[in-house]
Amino acid sequence: MRKNLFYVLFALSLASAKALPGNTAIFPQLNNQNIQIVNQQNNLPQAVKEFLATPVGKNFTAEQVLAAYNNAYHIMKVESGNVVSETKIDEDFSKLSAGSEDAPDASNIADNFDDFTKQSGWGAFLTYQAGGKAYLGFDEVGDDGPGYLMTPALDLSAGEGVFKVTFRVKNVNANAQDQGLQYFIMNDDPDATKKAIISAASLPMTTDWSDVELIVDGGVKYTSVMFFGWQGKVLVDNVKLEKLTYPLAKPKSVKFSATGGGEITATWDAVEGASQYYGELLDDDFEGKANTSDELVVATATVSENTAKIEYGINPSHKYIVRVTALNGNDKSFPGRSSDTPSVSKVDAPVATAATDVTTSGFTANWETSQYAANY
Repeated sequence: MRKNLFYVLFALSLASAKALPGNTAIFPQLNNQNIQIVNQQNNLPQAVKEFLATPVGKNFTAEQVLAAYNNAYHIMKVESGNVVSETKIDEDFSKLSAGSEDAPDASNIADNFDDFTKQSGWGAFLTYQAGGKAYLGFDEVGDDGPGYLMTPALDLSAGEGVFKVTFRVKNVNANAQDQGLQYFIMNDDPDATKKAIISAASLPMTTDWSDVELIVDGGVKYTSVMFFGWQGKVLVDNVKLEKLTYPLAKPKSVKFSATGGGEITATWDAVEGASQYYGELLDDDFEGKANTSDELVVATATVSENTAKIEYGINPSHKYIVRVTALNGNDKSFPGRSSDTPSVSKVDAPVATAATDVTTSGFTANWETSQYAANY
């Protein structure tokens, strides 16, 4: 049995610690904390520090964890009328019958967690029975951090490597009511040199039960999903993992740039069988963003070719995401996407308006402001 941590994270198997493009369907920030920071130990978000303290986290560096958070994208749900679903895990934790939600059983079952599940291969740390739920505790004596669960490693590499994870979660830590649920997509390869964190993100979690659905791509031969609350004391239930096969391939090589005049130009590789494409521009730094499930689609375009001009005046200091879905009737692909902080390639000439204060010795020139202009 694997003795791994069950945090509110998900882990995916991949063959290197390098962050790969497009591995997860969800969100690049920890609650109110930008993960793209200089890696100085004192500046690390607390969730990252707690993960590094765990038995699993001790196998990774802070740089690898930060790269995983920076590799997340804002894609939570991708609907398609003709997607084919194959259930790989369907665990209701009904065998964890001792204790209750309010009073979990006192015996840590992490070392023999497979005795309580339908499938073998789960990883667990500081995990307890809670009346048909899994309770993830916290090391309050030592410094090994929060409890976690880690799903059996599965081969999800076929096709686009897209899969869906659904589960229920509840924060029962009265002293950490603002903690988010961390999920990691990781490589759980039996070869220790190939284990890697592919992507990671934070989801809202409250003191009420919440139903969570994530659709993620990047599945590999040893895909595993890992969950944890960085301050521990979290209930988890009804974990289900489904392999998804889409009728159309996702658009690849998505690129975009600001072409001036309030316009974004996006390009991608054409998809066989697609009759149209739906492009979306997302502002990843919009005011009011609180957690990684927030997103703001600021402009869209539907086109028949593999290029689109999206009308929107960007903020040059913001990071943006373009995602493109291939369409053919009711068939849809998983979106291809790209993120960048685009520079402006040109500034339109200002439009002059009537002069004022005209005298024999001079006048006041007036003009309409030109988007992106820093000075005149």
